[in-house]
Amino acid sequence: MYINRYMRCTLLCILLTFVIPLQSFAGIYFVSLLPNPAGDDTTGEYIEIRNTGCESVDISGYILSDASGKIYAVPTGTIVASHENLHFAYSTTKIALNNSGEESLYMKDMSGALIDEIHYSGAQMDNVIISFSLTDEDCTTSG
Repeated sequence: MYINRYMRCTLLCILLTFVIPLQSFAGIYFVSLLPNPAGDDTTGEYIEIRNTGCESVDISGYILSDASGKIYAVPTGTIVASHENLHFAYSTTKIALNNSGEESLYMKDMSGALIDEIHYSGAQMDNVIISFSLTDEDCTTSG
């Protein structure tokens, strides 16, 4: 039986959609940053992520990085529960967030797939938290 290119693509898409279970990373996002705490940046800066999904997500091996190329690998056994935040202090990541100019942050999974990215620019005032509006998935079941 001859299968043309269109049919092959259609069959592959159906297999990927319905047969092969793919892990969803849609629930993990950057939620807030403090790039310029009052006083010493190294004691107050942080990056925070949120799981907006209904299931806990194991983020072991995820990579957080910034525009300068600084990389932090999330340790083995790191789980973000449903609708919970996880705080990464500068003292842990050693990622220094820019207080002026442009900055980009990236979150990738163990395979290198981009999970989330954020960008900000301009002068950051002391103790101003940059936050991102997220909507948690509704985990209630209707009967």
